[in-house]
Amino acid sequence: MSTENKPTQRSQVKRLPQRADYELQTIYNILDEGLICYVGFVVNNQPFVIPTAYGRLTLPWLKPRGFTKKFCRIS
Repeated sequence: MSTENKPTQRSQVKRLPQRADYELQTIYNILDEGLICYVGFVVNNQPFVIPTAYGRLTLPWLKPRGFTKKFCRIS
């Protein structure tokens, strides 16, 4: 398994790119330090941002409630 996460055009850091780090262990360390993220979306041209608790899934059978491919667009 590669330890480098290759950025796509959508996920590449554009502001202060010299500070970006795409090493998976660094990304995991940052995510493990937090508890809340903010999810933004637009409905009928109205933007919404809601705070959301998060955590990394380490058990293959553990999934958040309501987590289905129907509602998650994975590109």
